[in-house]
Amino acid sequence: MPELLAERIESVRAGLWGAIALASTEGVAIGVQGNLARQGITPLFPTENLIVAIAVALGSGFLFGIAYRYIVRAETNPHLRQGAVWAFSGVRLGALLEAHPQWLMQPELRLMAIAAGLKTVVVFGIGSLVLDIALRQGWLKPLQAANQPVE
Repeated sequence: MPELLAERIESVRAGLWGAIALASTEGVAIGVQGNLARQGITPLFPTENLIVAIAVALGSGFLFGIAYRYIVRAETNPHLRQGAVWAFSGVRLGALLEAHPQWLMQPELRLMAIAAGLKTVVVFGIGSLVLDIALRQGWLKPLQAANQPVE
């Protein structure tokens, strides 16, 4: 039972790492968009509500961190890491496209869909990189394989 609790605590820690990484990256993206807007350049994907954008980044980052720890375990397979990034990016992009179907319906707005897709891949890619660094440095423990005893 103590091993199970330790694993759960470590998963929460992974979630916090993911939440911080994604919210920070989202914050930087919002800041860049704000600077572009102040210079008269229309951002490709304007942020309508800063609080909602950061809250979504925190929530999805938390879930990404937990899932990433479960997906990669103590493996070194890069396809697992890339798959996690692409899967979460696809889900987030799907939600954005559901909220903004005009991005696909109107040819002049398709660039927004492409930009949003690239942004999601970059955001989750940075989250993956932060989690990998935390795992490599020992700041976060990998999930033990099913047939390995928990330390």
